[in-house]
Parts: sequence; C-alpha cells; structure tokens
Amino acid sequence: MVGTARGGGRPPGAYPDAPTHELLEEILSYPGVPSSLRTDDLVTPIVPVVPVSFEKNGRRYDFFSTVTTLGTPRDVTVQELRIECFFPADGETERAVRHGAAW
Repeated sequence: MVGTARGGGRPPGAYPDAPTHELLEEILSYPGVPSSLRTDDLVTPIVPVVPVSFEKNGRRYDFFSTVTTLGTPRDVTVQELRIECFFPADGETERAVRHGAAW
C-alpha cells in the first residue's frame, strides 16, 4: 500500500497533502520496511486499483480496492474527501459476499 500511496512515478514532493507526506515518511522509517519502498519506482506503471486479501476462519477473500478523491467540490465539507470501495476480485469471493458469508 505504501508504494501505491507514494504514487510511483510522481516527482518528489508530489504528495496529496503535507499530513499524507508526513505519515508516509513515518511509515517508511519503521524497521523492517523494504528499502525498495523508500524510493519512487519510475519504471513500473501506476496501477489504478489496489489488491487486498483478508483471511478469516481458514477462508481467503480477495478484493481490489479503488479510491476516489473529491478534489474540487462545491461544498467545503467534502473537500479532499476520499471514498474507498472494495470489489470482489474472484468468483469465490463474489459468491461469499453475495450469500452473506460469516465474517
């Protein structure tokens, strides 16, 4: 997620806002964070979705996530509002979600 949040291919300092930049820098300073995440990848294309997997009770649920940011709304209360949506990434996960799998 850090690589996606950094927006590989962006020029230095091109983060959405200062708090996001500070949070990413803090996360990247933690021990055990791969050094490859500390630099921008200028070769790999930016992926418009983020793969996410959850496991519960021995079952795996695969989703992909998209984030929509409202950058210039008419109402200041929704300025920079970010909405994240999860979609089933495979048939098994979709069936489990549609049939109300016990999470």
